[in-house]
Amino acid sequence: MAAFDQRSMSKEPTVSIIIPIYNAEKYLAQCLGSVVAQSYGNIEIICVNDGSVDGSDKVIDMWSNKDTRIKKVNIKNSGANIARKAGVKKASGEFIAFVDSDDLMHVNNIKNNLDCLRRTRADMSVNALVQFADCDTNNLSDDTGNLRPDVIVGMRNIFQFLICGDRGDIYSMVPWGKLYKKELFDHIDWDKIDATRFNDELLLTIVYEKCQKITLLPQKLSYYRDNGFGQSDQKQLSKQLVDLKFQGKPSSILEIIYKIYKLRDTIITKNQLGLERENYDWWFHNSMYRTNQLIRRDAICDGNNLKYFKKVWQENERRQQSMLPEKATHVARLKQSEQRITQLENEINLIMNSRSWKITKPLRAIGRVFKH
Repeated sequence: MAAFDQRSMSKEPTVSIIIPIYNAEKYLAQCLGSVVAQSYGNIEIICVNDGSVDGSDKVIDMWSNKDTRIKKVNIKNSGANIARKAGVKKASGEFIAFVDSDDLMHVNNIKNNLDCLRRTRADMSVNALVQFADCDTNNLSDDTGNLRPDVIVGMRNIFQFLICGDRGDIYSMVPWGKLYKKELFDHIDWDKIDATRFNDELLLTIVYEKCQKITLLPQKLSYYRDNGFGQSDQKQLSKQLVDLKFQGKPSSILEIIYKIYKLRDTIITKNQLGLERENYDWWFHNSMYRTNQLIRRDAICDGNNLKYFKKVWQENERRQQSMLPEKATHVARLKQSEQRITQLENEINLIMNSRSWKITKPLRAIGRVFKH
């Protein structure tokens, strides 16, 4: 493959595509093949080798010899969060995209996202995805019709999208499947959001806070490989559920979810977004879902998880208790309304069963005729 001639694209903005890589030899060539084939040519491809011990490093070298747009960054194994930090630091583009080393990009991924972002003057473009299995790479959907993007304006609406979840095949809380203005990553305290798991949610919560407008592009431009694992920091999934760290200190999976909740709660309160209840519901239901996962994997026995599990229930009990006066008032008003309705029904029945009502029935019928 000849080196790509960037002179024809010199007037177009550069897009930096960052790929965190950990032991991805099996899939990396496919991933890089989809990235270098982008129809938008003015890109730089930053491969962050996160301490891989397989043949990933050789795959990167082989592809970088074919395409001069590929740059390699070597770091000691630190997880996807630090790998993305290293990639952002190296990036020279005006826009940034991430792709996991076991996933693929549609040939028009960057072009269509950039067109959408520039046309709407948004801070971020979020595209739809296609999920595929290892053995199904030849049957990927090419659903990239001229679908109109949905524009979300204002921090409250953006955070509602963030908290209330995904829209069909558009995922809110994964770093890939998006195109960002690079400035969104300025002044991020990466150490503050360094976690063995859920670093995506921590990072994107901070990024979303910096956005005034985002676009949701329903075109399926990202291909997510469902191989049972994520990548980069996904080494031993069963061990990950209990042997976790947050900011370098031992933590439980449930505690990290609580950190996400508190980070969002601080932003919601500071900016008076009025989404406290939605944020609380997300935290509680997510905690219960993850607790169920821990039980099924016999990992709830970890001391940190048990301690946090009790904390979740105590917090929920306190919240329910705090709502009792409000509930009691509502129930009392409802009971009064029901009593009044019953009283009126009884009065109506008495009137309709009275002798005078029956005697005057013909007169009422004549009155209705003259009325019309």
